[in-house]
Amino acid sequence: MEFLGSLNPLEQVREYLKDRHERKKDNEYKSEIEKKKGYIEIQQQINKVVLERIEILKGLGYNEKEIRENYDKLVRPIEKLNELENGQLISEVIMIKTNGS
Repeated sequence: MEFLGSLNPLEQVREYLKDRHERKKDNEYKSEIEKKKGYIEIQQQINKVVLERIEILKGLGYNEKEIRENYDKLVRPIEKLNELENGQLISEVIMIKTNGS
């Protein structure tokens, strides 16, 4: 009798819809996690670039006060690129390695 109950079309539809809903919730959760990971990775790259620029300026003889006063010039161009990408004006960025790096 249990075997015949599992062939009930309405029960099968209900199970299918329930499973589909669970998969959708799982995918949405994973998608949100991936977005957060991507954001963190972008912020880490921005921090790396800013630190590299600061080290270059220190190597050129700039002191910490001068670097702090010009911080916007170090960070704003990177933030602008991020804004353009988020606005979908930039669709893809490709890193090209040169012989020197």
